[in-house]
Amino acid sequence: MVSARDIGRAVVCAISPETACRVTIDLVAPGVHQLGELLVALRLWLGLKSAPVVAVPVGLARLTGKAADGLAWLGWRSPMRSTAVEQLGQGVVGGPTSHDLPGVRLSSLHEILAQAPSGVQERWFARMYFCKPLALGALVLFWTASGLIGLLRRDAASDLLVNAGLPHVAALACVVGGGLVDVLLGLAVCVRRFAPTALRAMLLVCGAYLLGATIWRPDLWADPLGPFLKIVPAMVLVCLVLAIMDER
Repeated sequence: MVSARDIGRAVVCAISPETACRVTIDLVAPGVHQLGELLVALRLWLGLKSAPVVAVPVGLARLTGKAADGLAWLGWRSPMRSTAVEQLGQGVVGGPTSHDLPGVRLSSLHEILAQAPSGVQERWFARMYFCKPLALGALVLFWTASGLIGLLRRDAASDLLVNAGLPHVAALACVVGGGLVDVLLGLAVCVRRFAPTALRAMLLVCGAYLLGATIWRPDLWADPLGPFLKIVPAMVLVCLVLAIMDER
């Protein structure tokens, strides 16, 4: 682990006339740290309470790497790819040489963390890191499943609109069209390239659902199961995911 500040100093020193040419120097901070030690140090740096470090079985780690490789085909870049898992298994240890850069002292792990104290933005990012894929997965499941259920039970769904006075053909068209849109949007979120557009479309579709439902079945707003009220937190979840979509 080497700080960006030390790397900058090393580059400045390396291009100075006094530095020897054609010399390979491995920038290695003092001390060798296990992954568990790094996790504990970073957690303390974030100001979070201590937590036990659980060793993940090698088979599960490799399976996670394979899953991340598959998600890469959809455009999602995960740090836990198969290559990263294999590299962690072999260890990431530098090879210090006899050469040195004059005037450059590499900071230790605790010095690196002390140079840049964490703030609320780092804690937010750490806490929400795994919430992002969980929220995306929930939206994919929710929209795809609701669309499929509507298509499979289109007669029962269309009866609700027919009872409100809508012609049978129009009601059936609304149910089938809405089901197809739900499935397409749910699948589109799976692809990183289309996800932001699909999420915005979800907000528009939810708004259209609420508007149409208010016109044709306003009584469902008072339904004990709250089918319309549940759309509101779903829209809030979409807004939250849109806010954290950026990766860089």
